[in-house]
Amino acid sequence: MAISNFLNPSDEERDIQDGTPSEDEILQEVIDEHLGLQQTQDDDEEELQERSLHSVKSARQALQVLIEFTEEQEALQSDYLRGLERLEFALEALDQESWVQICLGTAFGDCCSEYGYCGDTSGHCGAGCQSDFGTCDAVTGPPVSTDGTCSSLSTPEGATCAGSAFGDCCSASGYCSHHRCKA
Repeated sequence: MAISNFLNPSDEERDIQDGTPSEDEILQEVIDEHLGLQQTQDDDEEELQERSLHSVKSARQALQVLIEFTEEQEALQSDYLRGLERLEFALEALDQESWVQICLGTAFGDCCSEYGYCGDTSGHCGAGCQSDFGTCDAVTGPPVSTDGTCSSLSTPEGATCAGSAFGDCCSASGYCSHHRCKA
């Protein structure tokens, strides 16, 4: 309510009857907006927009705290702990579903290795290949090193390190490594 309404009550009655804001009310709204004193309805709307969605990871972390707390409390029934553990299992399943990746059609190759990497070598397409995420037994690339070498003397001949247990990189000295990749 504007100060001028106290001095002239007839203006106040007219504003209420019209349902339109007076010049003073409009001015006050503009001032409040620039000073950051918006109505609570606007604040509530912004608060809803600013809330972030929680991830499965953050939910699992919070649940882990609850499980640890429940385990430390002797007064709580074991039913509570079992319920929390069931929820943890369900969240783990959601997390795994979100990581599903399919190798079919990727530039790396159509096979998915036992470690979850896409490729077209025997290490990806042979033993341990995950048929749910790509094709298996469709070796089109070079064989994977079985002895950790990647030179002309490697076993099998012409083997690559990609998908090997020794590392995916072939070093300058001809050995498979996790971190000594050729430049």
